[in-house]
Amino acid sequence: MRAPSRAAWLIGFVVGVFLLLLPKLPFPQPLPYPIAPSFALMLVFFWGLDEHARTGAVSVFALGLLEDLLTHTPFGLWAVAFGACYFAALFLRPLISANRRLAWPAFVGLDFVLSLLLWWGIGSRSGLYLPLGGVAVHWLGTCLLFPIAVAGLRWMQAYIYLGAPAVRDL
Repeated sequence: MRAPSRAAWLIGFVVGVFLLLLPKLPFPQPLPYPIAPSFALMLVFFWGLDEHARTGAVSVFALGLLEDLLTHTPFGLWAVAFGACYFAALFLRPLISANRRLAWPAFVGLDFVLSLLLWWGIGSRSGLYLPLGGVAVHWLGTCLLFPIAVAGLRWMQAYIYLGAPAVRDL
């Protein structure tokens, strides 16, 4: 039994907000650069590949604006980055659905481009030179955690939409 579309959208959006807040929690950091992988970017890419019928560009844009507010970046920068990620995943969906092994390399390349664009956008807006080391650690952490995050999102997808006792009655 499938969850109704409004409940499915709401559950997906709540998961997105949780994944936005997760890197902002005060975990101890083992490196001099804070490792704060973008779980929300992973979710947006996953939405573009698998959940495009339940979520949409409005959800992605809203998550991006919320990320802008939480990180004090120029308003709309993360919204554009999330939107670019979502539409790139939609564009790549036929290719990746034919061969699932291409999802991770596609995400690595897309995240690299988006990380550089965000680095440039934040640095040019603030007038400061931001060190590339932090961007590289952020990119690497996001890319290395992507397969684990997708496995968790697939588990959540199966649990929620294919028969979780707590959710199927919504």
